[in-house]
Amino acid sequence: MASLRSPPSPTDGYKRFSDDFANASINNYGSNVSNSRAAAAAEAGAGAGGGEGSLELGSRSSLHAGLPMTEDEHWEMNYHEAAIYLESLAGGAQQREVRLAPVEPGGAAGLPARAQPLVPRPGPAGLARAHPAGLQRGARRARPQAARVGARRHGAAGAGRGGRGAAPQAQVDRLGHHPQAQAHHAQGLLMFFVATYSLLGYYLFSEHVDNGHFRTLSDSFVSMFVLLTTANFPDVMMPSYAKSKWYAVFFILYIITVLYVLMNLMLAVVYETFTRIERDKCRALLLHRRGAARRAFRLLVSRRAPRAVRLRHFAGLLRHAAPSARALDALLTFRLLNRSGSGGLSRAEFAALYDALALRWAPQAARAPWYAAGALEPLGRAAAAAVAWPHFERLACALLAANGAAMALRACQAAGDARAGARLLGAAWDAWLFAALALLEAGVRALAAGAERYLASGWNVFDLGASLLALLGAALLSLAPELAAAAALRPLRLLRLYKLKKRYRDVFGTLVLLSPLMSSAGCVMLVLYYFFAIVGMELFAGAELRDCCANTSVEEFYKSSRNGSAAPGYYYLNNFENLLTSGVTLFELTVVNNWFVLMNAYAAVVGQLSRIYFMVFYLFTMVVLTIVVASVLEAFRFRIQYKRSTSKRDEEKLLHEEVHTSWEEAQRLGAAGALADELRAQLPPGRTVSFVGTRPRTKEVLQRRMYHADILKWLAEDDDSEEAPPAGAGDAPPEPAAPPEPEAQQLRGGGQL
Repeated sequence: MASLRSPPSPTDGYKRFSDDFANASINNYGSNVSNSRAAAAAEAGAGAGGGEGSLELGSRSSLHAGLPMTEDEHWEMNYHEAAIYLESLAGGAQQREVRLAPVEPGGAAGLPARAQPLVPRPGPAGLARAHPAGLQRGARRARPQAARVGARRHGAAGAGRGGRGAAPQAQVDRLGHHPQAQAHHAQGLLMFFVATYSLLGYYLFSEHVDNGHFRTLSDSFVSMFVLLTTANFPDVMMPSYAKSKWYAVFFILYIITVLYVLMNLMLAVVYETFTRIERDKCRALLLHRRGAARRAFRLLVSRRAPRAVRLRHFAGLLRHAAPSARALDALLTFRLLNRSGSGGLSRAEFAALYDALALRWAPQAARAPWYAAGALEPLGRAAAAAVAWPHFERLACALLAANGAAMALRACQAAGDARAGARLLGAAWDAWLFAALALLEAGVRALAAGAERYLASGWNVFDLGASLLALLGAALLSLAPELAAAAALRPLRLLRLYKLKKRYRDVFGTLVLLSPLMSSAGCVMLVLYYFFAIVGMELFAGAELRDCCANTSVEEFYKSSRNGSAAPGYYYLNNFENLLTSGVTLFELTVVNNWFVLMNAYAAVVGQLSRIYFMVFYLFTMVVLTIVVASVLEAFRFRIQYKRSTSKRDEEKLLHEEVHTSWEEAQRLGAAGALADELRAQLPPGRTVSFVGTRPRTKEVLQRRMYHADILKWLAEDDDSEEAPPAGAGDAPPEPAAPPEPEAQQLRGGGQL
């Protein structure tokens, strides 16, 4: 093997990087050996011919670039590279890009191209905040000599020792295209039936002089395409229906086939695909994280303990992977993962790191009433007693019902004047009374639970917000009666009555689960609208629709006020003059009510080929909206199944973890240096302190509960495949590693990974 201590050229970016890194202080709790001692040990080892063998690292980071470094600096490199592996999927399924710059040819003593060390450059997702100062400066100075690659390339570079690299994440990325593909397949079948019925309709009705919908083959296709949306039904049928009642069979069969069978079949296909993809994404994400944890594990073990990660190195990793984590967080997370009590994390225990990092730790004493031993203790105890009163909830619901009855009475008493009626509804004495009572109820609940726990409930936040809005509406109507719309703020609080019914709570809970997906779907629709708006402005910006379409079936829709012979139709306002009006026009097309009126008008003014634009837009929106409906169905099904299979006690165990530790235990685990100093201030000697970790109630956490049996199967299959990994042409030689441990056993009732 070529020596890694060959001095690089003065112009090498890694020389500058190493200088900056060596000058940076490494006085932190990730390293408990001073730089001077480590440097002396390194020099002594080098002088004795030990070279690199004098270091205690189990695996060398590929980031050291063959430069002379102290043991602390080598460990810092290992911590940083391990954090890069974990950061590739930290925070969910989104890929965080890490730009890597290969070493200049010859800069690492002639190492082969695939073995050239890679030095990270800060990526756009915020990896820079996890880097040491010197590492950031050196990374900014280094200039890539080849194309930049993402974190998946980095994963593949280090995966030759039994990992699958980025293949699982690539599978996650590819899975996102399947619903669209399935929808397009169903659309192909749908368009086949539309074309077939168009041909049959042309042969049946083209000779009917009074039925202009089938005069030509293109007219027949357009009419049947519009009939797919039912926008021209029964108008398209009536002329032929007048000649023979049996002609209705043709249109009835067409609507049943394409609308009630094929359209719902497309929804079923997309829904099934969406459901399967959700499961496959969970599997791919799990296995990818597991592979990343394995590669990080190799960088954190030492030669003295080749099968376990010690607290010192675990804390050093967290400084890069979770910069906001405290020393106490590192200790508690380590204790939670170390279920064997061996004092070191095995590979199976380390694999649960992603799930453990989501926990937010707090002393168990903090779960005591917030007002304990405080000046507000009497008020807090009285409020807690009031909330614990068995009839408190019934009284609150009775007040809500009375508020609704009062609003109904005020609405019936409203005079003909809209302003007077709005003030009577939203600013009468009863409106002020019920708003004040609602705020009083919210105050009692907040005193009993504390502000933090009170605001942690979505229903409490909604109730408080609705009460404040009702009070604001009453004030606005009293000061400015012309703001009649403010009267609509009072009925909002009645939505809290839906909390009484479990089915309604499931509906609102589904909306919470869907909020990220709906935001993504909204972005897709905005992009789709923007694209078609730009195309529409290029095609139709100069078209004049006012008083157009003479002697056509849509003429009356485009009559303007200048033509006094009939009432204006106002459809001429639906144009593509600018981006705003184009968006409104496209939304009207999305609703598909009378959308053919717009299409026929532009066909008469611009040309018959303009119909293609409107048909293509409908097909695209149909695909997107079908996927949205499928996602809503899947989210609702997921929530219902989760509620049926999980009790309140099970959910409490799933979202909370409890750890007991002490200062003496931290010392036994090897806490020293800055880590020990920080822990000593938070763990009183001679006492055992209990901490409770709380994880957010996200869909990813719930999926681990729902797919518990599947996860055990996936992990067992992954263990079997790891025993005999396929040998790739460019794979690096395997490192000595511990035999695979049954990581599936780490999954307990909570579904930890």
